[in-house]
Parts: sequence; C-alpha cells; structure tokens
Amino acid sequence: MKTMRNEYRDLKKENDLIFSTLAEYDRDTITEIISVVDNTRGIGYEIELIRKDLIAMAAQAEARRDYLPSVIGDVEVFKRNLLASMPRPKLADYMADSLVWLCTFALVSTATYTVMGRAWDCYYDAVWLVLCIAIMMPSAWLLQRIVPAEWAASTEKGVRYGAITAAMMLLWFVVFWFVDKWITPLLPTVGLPNLAAVILFGAALAALLIWRNHRRNELAEKRPWRDVMEN
Repeated sequence: MKTMRNEYRDLKKENDLIFSTLAEYDRDTITEIISVVDNTRGIGYEIELIRKDLIAMAAQAEARRDYLPSVIGDVEVFKRNLLASMPRPKLADYMADSLVWLCTFALVSTATYTVMGRAWDCYYDAVWLVLCIAIMMPSAWLLQRIVPAEWAASTEKGVRYGAITAAMMLLWFVVFWFVDKWITPLLPTVGLPNLAAVILFGAALAALLIWRNHRRNELAEKRPWRDVMEN
C-alpha cells in the first residue's frame, strides 16, 4: 500500500504533467484559484485533489474549444463558494502542524549539539514550545474560525483579511520579543542527555507525522468541494 507521501508525490507529478498541456488562460485561472485556497484553507494533498478536479474540468472545456470559466462560471464567485465548502481545520490540526515543526526543529538542534559535543539547552527550547502551543497555533486557529475564508477571495475584503493577519503576527512578535528579552535570560542552562533527546524527538516526530498524514488523508478524501464544481 502506498504511503500518503507517495500518493501526494504521484498525484502532484500527474497534475503537473497534464497542467502543462492546458491553454495559458486556463493555467492562469487554476493557479489563481489554487493560490487563494492554499493561502487560507488548503493542505498539500487536499490542494492537489482540488487541482486535479480543476484540470479535468479545464481539459474537458478545451476539448470543446472552450475554457474553464465556461464550466465554473464567474471565477470570483466560484472561489468564494469553493472556500465556503471546505471544512475548517480543527484546533487539533493546527496543534499537530505546530508540534511537527517544533519536533523537527528540536531534533535538528539536539543532533547538532550531539555532533558539537555540547549539551542541549532544554529549558530555553521548552519556553518556545510552550509559546507556540499556547499562543501561536490557537490564535491562528481562532482567526480561521472567526474571519470568513471567503474574504481572501474578495479584493475589497481581502485587504481586511490581510490586515487582521498582519495584526496577529505583530502581536506574536511583541510577545516573543518580550519573552526573549526578559524571560529566557533568567532560565538556567540545563542540558538533557543528547542521545535521549534525539530519540525522544525522533519518536515524537514519527508518531505525529503518521497521525497528521492519516488525518489529512481523511479530510481530503471527503472532497466536500465536489458539490460546488458540479453545480
């Protein structure tokens, strides 16, 4: 049985091949739609499934000497409807993404310290782990729950969406700067045995990747956007 990574890789390769045969107008239209979805709701595998459906629709339209908008109608309306049809990620999905990134960073750090013969400063990194889990990911998830994703597909409301996102990132910067300047200097330098740390983060990263990929696979296979494309 293929792993999800292989499925994603094979699907992307197939999409890229067929995408290159489409007319430039349709390629631009699909890229515009995918860009909006990717920046708001989408995940890698899910994005490729959507792109596959759009490519197939464009190919059918071109076989009739037409273009994709003749099938999906007004592109702006289609983007809004597509975003509205996609499920909003749960807090667990955001936390999984955060922990995967942090475990990867910690694994690289501990491995580097092992090679350099230095102890890994576990207290310092633990502070940033707590900040990301307690502030960064929950606030990003809350933004997705409160702000309609359709705003990103609207020129007028897209500016408002960008401003809210920028304000949230500025808040992160202020909090992280305060902690780095006033909190972390007070922490003792305590090292966890390097080998134990490498094993710990390696095992945690593997478990998180397996769970996250399974979760993404479940979400993507539902393809809730099909109703939008077929109407």
